[in-house]
Parts: sequence; C-alpha cells; structure tokens
Amino acid sequence: MEPIKGSICRSCRQRLSTQHHKARPFSTSATRRVVPPESPHYVDIPSSYQPYMPYFKQQKGTLPVPRELFPASRPDKGSPEYLTNATADPLDKNKTPTHKLTEPARHRTKMSEVRKSQLREGLTGLHARKEAEINTMARASRAKQLQRDALLKQSEREDARLTNVSTTKEMDPNSTTSLAALEAEVAITKKLHEQKLANLERVQAEKDAIKMDALHTLYMNARKFVTTEKQLDEMIRKQFDSDPNLTSHADFETTRGKGTSMWNFGPPDSVKDMVNEATNKTRNESMANAMGRIIKDTVATSAKFRKDQERMRKIAEKLSGGKM
Repeated sequence: MEPIKGSICRSCRQRLSTQHHKARPFSTSATRRVVPPESPHYVDIPSSYQPYMPYFKQQKGTLPVPRELFPASRPDKGSPEYLTNATADPLDKNKTPTHKLTEPARHRTKMSEVRKSQLREGLTGLHARKEAEINTMARASRAKQLQRDALLKQSEREDARLTNVSTTKEMDPNSTTSLAALEAEVAITKKLHEQKLANLERVQAEKDAIKMDALHTLYMNARKFVTTEKQLDEMIRKQFDSDPNLTSHADFETTRGKGTSMWNFGPPDSVKDMVNEATNKTRNESMANAMGRIIKDTVATSAKFRKDQERMRKIAEKLSGGKM
C-alpha cells in the first residue's frame, strides 16, 4: 500500500519508499542508515512550488563558430543538381577496368564511392533538418504574434474594470474624447504643414517672377549694349566730345545752358575742394546745433513764450474747428 504523501513528512516518505517491501515499523522517526545527519534531507524543510533553476557546468575553452553550410548566396546547395555536380562520377574514358586495378587503386575507388554517398546523405539530411528548424521557428513566431494580438485585443476583465481607480474620460488614452483631441491636433498640424508648403510655393513663385522680369529687362536692354569697337568709339565721342556743332544732350543740361558733353558741368572737384566742402559742412552743422540748443534753452526758460504758444494754439483750434 502506498503511503499518503500529504500526511507524513518527507523523511518518513523517503524511508517508507525505500523499505516498502519490508514490514512497516512502529516508529515514524527517521532511521540513521536511511537519512543520516549529514544528509540534506535530515531536516524537513518545505520546498517552494517554483523549481530551482537548473545548474549547468560551464565548459572550459571556446567552441568555434559553426560553419554556415547553406548560405544565402548558394540557395541551390541542397538541390539534387548540386549533389549531382558535387559527387559526379568520372567519365567513361577516364575509367580503368576493374580487373586491371591494383589492390590500392581498388581501395581508393571504393573509398571515393563511400565519400560521395556520405556527402549526399549528409547534405540531404542537414538541409532537411535546417528546413524543419526554420519551419518550427516560423510556426512558433507566428503563434506568439497571434497570442500577442489576441492579448492586445481582448477586453478588460470585469473584476479589474470594477476595482480600477476612477479615471476621467479626458485622461483615458483609449477614450473617444482623447482620440478626438488627438485627431484634431493631427488635423491642425497637417493644415499648418500645408499652409507652410503653400507659402513656400508662393515665395518661390515671386522669386521666379522677379528673376524672369530681370531677364526680360536684360534682354530688352541688350540692344543698347556696346559690343564692338566702333560702337565704343561712337559712345566715347558722343559722351565726351565738346563739339558745339553736335546736338545737345539732355543729360548734360545745366543752369548754364545745354551741353553736348559731361564737361559741361565744369572740371571735376579736386581733393582740396572736397576737403573744404566737408569742413564747411561740419562747421555749419556745429553752428546749427549750437543755435538749436540756444533756442531750446530759451524756449524752455521763457514762460511768456509758452503762454503765447498756448494762446495761438487755442486761436487756431477755434478758427479751424479742429484739434491742433
């Protein structure tokens, strides 16, 4: 009769399991020759429901990287055509009759046949095993994906829904309000993006229009460009010649009369004239600033002037009918 496991301790259970063929003793204490004190089962310690992680002894040394027998660059390596080419028999003209072969040559021929057959068997078996592993991994991956999709799409448990902390709809990421707000934000962002694209196209069109206008103006003014030496001589004579018989040029009309050349303005200013002009301009500005400060100080300190200005402003407002 098998003892009930839940009614006695583990030590007694082990002792009974080892002596089930013998007569059952009256004592339930652990026998020394069955569970000695140095044994880890001498003291009854309840074990956890979760098993311990198995310990694997670390092997010393480093294993080489396994060779890839069926690389992606050779998808036909496991096909019958590849095996036929890899284990091809010699041509008939290269074969030696069997009765003419020596014992070593006959042995080499036999070993060659054995190697060919083993190569065909090995490649066929390894290719089949690789295909089986790939199919197994694909099925496991597909099952995990389906399980994940099912867990993501499953509804919330009723007890979890009833015991959850109260959350407003605005804070719930899966609520209709939050989704509507997210869609509105996406729509605003999309509209802003389209508006920026339209502005970019408009600015680019304006730049293209300005460029086309400049090219058209350049094309229209190209007829006046000086391109030959004859035209250059004529332009120089027209602009710089002071012959009174020539027709006057409108660009060179001054208060002194009409002229045919830019020299009608008189000789150009010398460096001394430009320096004197700059000095006189600076002196005049200094005097004007000094007079302005004097007048401003006088106006600020004169109460009578301010009263006169106020009275004149009121008279002007009354006569004009508007605020001055």
